[in-house]
Amino acid sequence: MTNEKKIVVAAIVFFALTITSGCATPTYRGSTASSEMERPLVVASSLRFDDVPIPAGFISIPTESFIYQTENIRAGLLRYEGRSSPETVMQFYKEQMPVYNWQSVNIIEFEKKQLSFEKTGQSCIVIIEGFKNGKSIITISIGPKSEKAKLIK
Repeated sequence: MTNEKKIVVAAIVFFALTITSGCATPTYRGSTASSEMERPLVVASSLRFDDVPIPAGFISIPTESFIYQTENIRAGLLRYEGRSSPETVMQFYKEQMPVYNWQSVNIIEFEKKQLSFEKTGQSCIVIIEGFKNGKSIITISIGPKSEKAKLIK
């Protein structure tokens, strides 16, 4: 791995940990009748990365986002805020990421929802947080896919 790639990967990990390990915030718990009847989300017309969809109506949080892009590498941590339940946002990413040629790696659900995707040379992690005021925060981390670790015997 080149020094440039190591720096980018380190920056992504640092920012992801900084943002996701902040102060505790009340999370959205349970579903209400209104959230169960929520309409499916559609892709926004303007995207920061042309192959990472953002639900329409979600607004960028520029003070908590960054992008690093060169001819060979792209990396970023993007945060968005909008009014939709975490379940609806998660369903949006399950449906839309394959349309953009991302393959699902895993999904982890706890207080937050985390979806991991990969495509040739790239990885993308989507974290969805819900709040009692009906808003959800989406954090998207994208960067070079790491090489497979060699097992030490």
